[in-house]
Amino acid sequence: MPFVDFKSFKRMDGFRVVKVIFPDGTEKDFEEGLSLFEVFKEHDKSVLKKSCAVRVGGVLKGLASTLEASASPVAVEPVLLETK
Repeated sequence: MPFVDFKSFKRMDGFRVVKVIFPDGTEKDFEEGLSLFEVFKEHDKSVLKKSCAVRVGGVLKGLASTLEASASPVAVEPVLLETK
């Protein structure tokens, strides 16, 4: 199991916080367990309307998937219907 520095996790009202990096370079903190749909809904609704999935750290996930705590920021990228 890889080493995880739990001191680097922030807490927000008892929840772990995940730092998310969007393709435009914007960084934002979200609660662990929030769906990727909700993450993009807060960030850019116009992109959400065109999205069919999300890449999280390069791994393809559905919009219903949830954020998991990570010791480092997580890069997210919408997969649009036009994406090849």
